[in-house]
Amino acid sequence: MRLPSIFLLTSLMVACFTPAQADTSPTQAALQKRLVETILSETILPDHAALVTATAVQQRTMRAACETPSPDALSEAQTAFRDLVAVFSRVEMYRFGPGREDNRLARLNFWPDRRGLGMRQVRRILEEQDQTATVPATLRGKSVAVQGLSALEQVLAEAADGVIPDFACRYGTAIADVTHETAEALLNGWRDSQVELLRHPGPENPIYRDQGEALKALLKAAMEQLAIVGQQKLGRVLRDGPASANPLSAPFRLSGMTLRAVAVNIAASRAVLAHPDLPGLDDPDLHNLFRELDFELNQSEDAVRTARDHPGGIAARIADPATHALLQYARIPLQAAVDLHDTRLLPALGLVRGFNALDGD
Repeated sequence: MRLPSIFLLTSLMVACFTPAQADTSPTQAALQKRLVETILSETILPDHAALVTATAVQQRTMRAACETPSPDALSEAQTAFRDLVAVFSRVEMYRFGPGREDNRLARLNFWPDRRGLGMRQVRRILEEQDQTATVPATLRGKSVAVQGLSALEQVLAEAADGVIPDFACRYGTAIADVTHETAEALLNGWRDSQVELLRHPGPENPIYRDQGEALKALLKAAMEQLAIVGQQKLGRVLRDGPASANPLSAPFRLSGMTLRAVAVNIAASRAVLAHPDLPGLDDPDLHNLFRELDFELNQSEDAVRTARDHPGGIAARIADPATHALLQYARIPLQAAVDLHDTRLLPALGLVRGFNALDGD
């Protein structure tokens, strides 16, 4: 099943929206403000706080796996890593503000790495046993490709007989330390500045002139994430069929986390886009629209989660024709969500889609 370039289209509306708003009614302006506050307080802030907690658990389990090596200690570090990937997948979409500062998102996870640059750099550190990579302060000064989750995944894959080799373990512990520091800086960036910028737009705000611009920044992040999932995380892996599929391009394939991370990406985007249970929402059309968005994204997420039931890693899953077709199907509701956002949600919220650099291509 070949999908039309559905996610070429989706790089999409996510690019540029100008102007910020149409003629917005007072009711729409109030709703924009409520949605921004809901997304901040119920999704963004708790998800970033959870990332700090997950990185702290990874620190502790990595240190234990190094100080008292054992299969059980390794298993705890690997479990902590999988949980950390899932938590990170909820905040991965926020590629602006604190996430862009100091390359924080790239420091947390260098992806995509289409030419395998990061893997080669990590391999070089492991082979040469570069001691500066075992010290957080000096590791932080190195390439972002060797200090985040993808690098740590590669380190954990070095384990043999239930133990991580000594140098790799010390390097992995340094990665965990740097990742925790970055997660804390990311959370503080949201708490200290970005939240207030989004909550209080206006003439004195250097980024957001009105509440519509603030809301659109959040919607854009979610739509970009759906585009990346459909086009890169699924599309470039699945290609045209099982025979041409490319599991080597799948993120987090070494830890078996590819599909779990994708499912979480979709769920996190749904939390930003769909609000059928928003208290006091008395517009039946908007309520139904939120329900449609919720339904479409649930369909996609469920398909990805069902594909996880196939045994083996991502290579085995996409080699199976039925599972490959199921994952191709998962891309279709993502496009439906794109269409709903673009043609119905924005106008319903008093927002307009502006010129997109891809328009006319």
